[in-house]
Amino acid sequence: MNPDRSPDADRPDEDVDAAFARIIAGWDDTPSLPDPPSPGPPREPAALPGPPELGPRDHVPPAEPEEEGYVPPEPPPLPRLDVPEALAWAAVILGPLFLLFAGLFWRTASPLWLGLAVLSFIGGFGALVMRLPSHRDGDGDDGAVV
Repeated sequence: MNPDRSPDADRPDEDVDAAFARIIAGWDDTPSLPDPPSPGPPREPAALPGPPELGPRDHVPPAEPEEEGYVPPEPPPLPRLDVPEALAWAAVILGPLFLLFAGLFWRTASPLWLGLAVLSFIGGFGALVMRLPSHRDGDGDDGAVV
């Protein structure tokens, strides 16, 4: 037992519901102003109280200035393909597409067309591999470049 607490603190209050009902009933009531005395000149009405203090839920953050944001630099132009490289890419892409089309829709395609599609893919792939540089530019360090 805690010596700082009174023995009545452990017993619940019997009129909690009645007290809660009184609080709720007077929730929206506004205090009325006293009536001015009837004799004498009319007085100006008493000043109403100012706006209520803002509570924690009434916080309005200050307007922040609109930021321009990040504007990325203009990307470099795409590299221009020369004719042999463009033909090699076309052969690598169109060869398998022709084989797929022939397998799905043109079942009676002659073996000559199918062979040409396979050879064009192989030739285009070989041309692209041959155009790769034979060595890397670098300082010989395999670490990250910062």
